[in-house]
Amino acid sequence: MRSGSGRPWEIPGDIGGIYLHQLVREAREEVRDPRTGALKLVWQQGVKGNHAWDCEVYQTAAAMMAGILGATDPKPVMVQ
Repeated sequence: MRSGSGRPWEIPGDIGGIYLHQLVREAREEVRDPRTGALKLVWQQGVKGNHAWDCEVYQTAAAMMAGILGATDPKPVMVQ
C-alpha cells in the first residue's frame, strides 16, 4: 500500500516526528552475498525500534480480515 499498489495508505498531516520516523525505519536494500556474489533483497532495520510500523501492519491485517481492506467494494465503516 505504501508503494502505491492497492488502496491508498495515508497518515494524518499532524503526525508526530517519532511516529513518522518509526514508519520508515525498515527498508529493503540490495545486499551482495559474499560467498556467491549474487544480489538479494534484505529487510534492514535501523538501530531503534519500529513499533509504530508494527501497529500499522497489525491494523491493516485486522482490516483485511474484517473485509474493510482488500475487497473491490469495501464494507462501509460506521464510526460512532
